[in-house]
Amino acid sequence: MVRHLARVVGIGVETADMLVNEVLSRPMRDRKAVARYAGLTGSPDESGAKRRNKGSPKQATPGSAAV
Repeated sequence: MVRHLARVVGIGVETADMLVNEVLSRPMRDRKAVARYAGLTGSPDESGAKRRNKGSPKQATPGSAAV
C-alpha cells in the first residue's frame, strides 16, 4: 500500500508510510467510517445545511467593523 501511495506525485515514501500507519492504526467499523475519517463525508449527526455552510465565512454588516 505504501508503494501505491508513493506513486502519487507529491507524496514521498516517508509520507506514504506515515499515512498508511496513521489510518491503519485506528479501528474503523466500515467503509463509511474510513470516508468520514478522510473528510469525504460528514458525520452521522451532521445535517446537509451544516455541511454546506461549514467553510463559508460570515460577512459583517456595513458599519459594524468601524468601532
